[in-house]
Amino acid sequence: MDGLSSTLYSIHSLSHLLRVLSPHCAIKPLLYFCSSQIYVWLDALVNYLTVSGFPWSSANFTPVVSWPPDFQFIGKDILRFHAVLWPALLMAVNLPLPKHLICHCHLLFDNVKMSKSRHNVLDPFEEQRELTPRLDHVPPSTADCEGLRYVLLRSALLNSDASYCRKTAKQLIDTELVNCLGNLLSRITSKRLNPNQSVVRMSREEAGVLFNQFSEDSELLESLDTLAAQFDYHWWVHAQPHLAVERVIGVLRQTNALIDRHKPWRPGVSSVEPEHIVSLAAESLRLAGLLLQPVVPNLATRLLQRLGLEETDSEESKLQLQNKYFWTLGEDRGPLLTRLA
Repeated sequence: MDGLSSTLYSIHSLSHLLRVLSPHCAIKPLLYFCSSQIYVWLDALVNYLTVSGFPWSSANFTPVVSWPPDFQFIGKDILRFHAVLWPALLMAVNLPLPKHLICHCHLLFDNVKMSKSRHNVLDPFEEQRELTPRLDHVPPSTADCEGLRYVLLRSALLNSDASYCRKTAKQLIDTELVNCLGNLLSRITSKRLNPNQSVVRMSREEAGVLFNQFSEDSELLESLDTLAAQFDYHWWVHAQPHLAVERVIGVLRQTNALIDRHKPWRPGVSSVEPEHIVSLAAESLRLAGLLLQPVVPNLATRLLQRLGLEETDSEESKLQLQNKYFWTLGEDRGPLLTRLA
């Protein structure tokens, strides 16, 4: 095992992990050999191998699921079994260990741990329906889980327990996806601000020259320069998706503030032409659409389509301002999102 999540040590001490197993461990009869018994955790852990097709043929190592896993996610209350017993079992039979073990905390319901005995569990399908905006132009099946998906990925579950509340979840979606992302898209695609329904593309150098009236403009450009790297750092290196998404939302807030400062609809306020303000805002949205693909894939795709971006404009290698004269916005199919609360 190459490494454990750094959060491991903030949840359980090493003394807890290495404590000798209780002599009163839970056991159960074997299914086909009732006279014999097996330790319940041994029976449970072996299932990881079973679903990957174990035992594999030594002549043809073709597991159904890739083994060993690059990352194995487990809850904090069963960390000890996965960080001590599970590696020991694998080493005993000369099988490779999971490369990384990531321990997560609990999703609480109104600040109380969910359990079958308390009957305070959530119905994910009900929450999914409650957190899905109904849009006439979007078939329900294409985006009916993305609200819940977004809320869960925005929860800091690797650092601490997070409490789920439907009211708070709706407010989060309204604040970040509707007000911040959706409103920004509506602003730069409106006929008032963008009568030609097109976007002029600037180079990074040109943007640096044009946007020098406010220090906040330079900060936005710097944020755009580093956004993709910051996103990857938090998501892929430290497995903290909530921080990765937070960086994207932060840039969108900066971009909304850019429009508020320059007021492109009011002549004489800004030295920058409205088309260049729209261009910079569109670049922020383009990056957001690319980076939010693993979070809200359908919403992100609709965002990019409304911006009129082709597949070649959405490649990861183009996460930067490019030289291009202009492109035409995509079809206006109605609001990206509607408020939930």
